[in-house]
Amino acid sequence: MRTAKASVLEAFNAPLRLHTYEVPSPVEPGAVLVRTEMAGIPSWARALRRIGPVSRSRSVIA
Repeated sequence: MRTAKASVLEAFNAPLRLHTYEVPSPVEPGAVLVRTEMAGIPSWARALRRIGPVSRSRSVIA
């Protein structure tokens, strides 16, 4: 199985951590596999501190 690496922000003011994930092949019916080449953390993300921790569950698009 193929793997992919991702830099993960696990907590505010913490360093990014490098994680390795398995890339599913084939993806399950109705699922979408998206390749992201670049991403950033916007300046307004500081407001999320007031909301609380981010869920670790995977996003699902119905």
